[in-house]
Amino acid sequence: MITGANVPFLAEIAPIIGARFSPRAKDKGASRLCVSNRWADRGTFHPEHHPLNPPESSWVQVQEVRPRPALGTKPFTFYSYRLAPHPTFLVNGHLAREAW
Repeated sequence: MITGANVPFLAEIAPIIGARFSPRAKDKGASRLCVSNRWADRGTFHPEHHPLNPPESSWVQVQEVRPRPALGTKPFTFYSYRLAPHPTFLVNGHLAREAW
């Protein structure tokens, strides 16, 4: 199930996955698009293969981890990190960057 307020996006993706889409009225909340378990059988999805270790990747050693507890009614812990010598890197394809 894909739920969202971006009706043009839902309407565009519906025929690609072979679904029928009827948007909800604006005052009725978010629209929903039901995705069948058999959407891949339509032949519209073509898997891409990427190397697991891109040429610019390397393993690094974690030097230090320092917890920074937050006090209050909903406490949580934020782990501070410092990236050196480069301020950004990828973790499972997601860009991680040093806090400013």
